[in-house]
Amino acid sequence: DGEFVVTAAGDGLARIWRAETGERLQELKGHAAGVRWATFAPDCQSVVTASTDGTAKLWDTASGITKLTLRGHEAPFVFTAAFSPDGDCIVTAAQDETARIFCVSTGEMLCTLVGHQDWVLSAVFSPDGSFVLTASDDGTAKLWRSFSGQLRRTFQGHRDSVCSANFS
Repeated sequence: DGEFVVTAAGDGLARIWRAETGERLQELKGHAAGVRWATFAPDCQSVVTASTDGTAKLWDTASGITKLTLRGHEAPFVFTAAFSPDGDCIVTAAQDETARIFCVSTGEMLCTLVGHQDWVLSAVFSPDGSFVLTASDDGTAKLWRSFSGQLRRTFQGHRDSVCSANFS
């Protein structure tokens, strides 16, 4: 709705602001290292952050309280995190060459997407939630079935890192 802005910073904090006035509404404290990514859930009631402390965190936007800490990556950098369209799942992309899908209500890791040969720099759900698209330092993007983790297609041809990939 454009009413709020979330920012992520190297100081280990994310902040929520009122877009129209610039008023700071929440300071999201809890990561042990820099925050590389922050985004709102589809209903704007939560924010997910990705950090160089090896975790992603789910926050309540109204209170600023951490609801969940998502762990499981085997390397210190979690580059991005994104909600599924229904807000029920989060996909993370990390330095351990994987993307992982977590349940928002429990924090349970549902699936690990394995197949890249270098860091996974971004991961997003398709508009209907049935696929995940990842982009990697290995020069490829990959299309996966969201919950089976089955690799459907590899997009290759770049001569360097694929920094991001997205659906129409």
